[in-house]
Amino acid sequence: MPKKIGAMVGKQVVKESVGRAVTKVVPVVGGAISGVITYATFKPMGGRLADVLVRNLNGEFDETGMELRPEFKKANTADADTEVTIHAIEIDD
Repeated sequence: MPKKIGAMVGKQVVKESVGRAVTKVVPVVGGAISGVITYATFKPMGGRLADVLVRNLNGEFDETGMELRPEFKKANTADADTEVTIHAIEIDD
């Protein structure tokens, strides 16, 4: 009888200690995975941005294929009778 009680108590202690360890390890592992994914996705875009900025500073920027959206073209004109509409954004509390 004492062996059975000892085995049951031992199982319970092991379950609790493993559960505590898992609850501490899971957020750390998740943070590491998230960091790797973020780094892997941002690194190429950061390199592209750096290249574009350097080309811009050197005056080598290529504007082909870059067009303003129609509403920006309208706002960019110097006509005095051009009306620009500003849309309000409503934020719910």
